[in-house]
Amino acid sequence: MTAKAEFNAEEWSTLVSAPLLAAMLVVVADKGGSIRESVAATRGYAAARERHDGEFMNALLATPPASGGARKPRSREELQDEALTGCATQSRS
Repeated sequence: MTAKAEFNAEEWSTLVSAPLLAAMLVVVADKGGSIRESVAATRGYAAARERHDGEFMNALLATPPASGGARKPRSREELQDEALTGCATQSRS
């Protein structure tokens, strides 16, 4: 079974941030859906907590995504670029 200890700090940060960044991409994909999509993302986290019980998922869901000192994106395109970059990580060897 996969455990948090198998990831370095950068990889873990990417794993923790990816669901939120993906939700942000959905929010900016279409004008007018931000509240609905934000609520859906929150419900997704709650559903994951209910459905998945294990060391990895518990650790993942217990770690809040870090902003990394990021500033607020100025445009939808900038947010999209930052979210896609934030979801990328070096492949594991």
